[in-house]
Amino acid sequence: GITNYEPRFLESTADVLELHGSRLRALIGQRFRETRVVWRLDTDRWFPNCPVVLSVGDHQLEVCAWKLSEFAISWSLIALSHPLDWYGAGDEIPLQWKKNALPPLAAAENARIEAIHIIEYHHQATVVKHNARPEMVGQPLDFGWLLHGLEFTLSTGYLTISNGLDENDVSGEVLTGDAFRKIPL
Repeated sequence: GITNYEPRFLESTADVLELHGSRLRALIGQRFRETRVVWRLDTDRWFPNCPVVLSVGDHQLEVCAWKLSEFAISWSLIALSHPLDWYGAGDEIPLQWKKNALPPLAAAENARIEAIHIIEYHHQATVVKHNARPEMVGQPLDFGWLLHGLEFTLSTGYLTISNGLDENDVSGEVLTGDAFRKIPL
């Protein structure tokens, strides 16, 4: 794991607003200094299960998606100088923090934050198997609006950090369509 990192995963926009709304709003007008993600050295790829660390002004914001609708936001819990060990895997999964490693994160460097939105996703599915009630097969399920991530409107474009189905997803694109709604901070 990550030394001293014990995130609190939130499941609703109301929780994000209550616990982090004022601190997130305070980031508006400030500039991204740098970003960090965990990099898997043996495959030379991003390890999206670990938090994305955003240095904004004098703040260190840490965000991490988990499960289908949980999102953790923390502040300065992670010491980037400490070694990483994915649940005791040691050298089997060699990891290190990498600066501005993904194109959308590199593009955010020195960009000013103009707005921040909380993203929700309207999750719907279809029953494909139900042993106890086979008549349910083919029926739609509506899980409602789920917490999905954060969108930063930048002086140079956009940065979205969202749930990629039990891992982080990072994009320089705006999530659009009826399945998404955005709550401004």
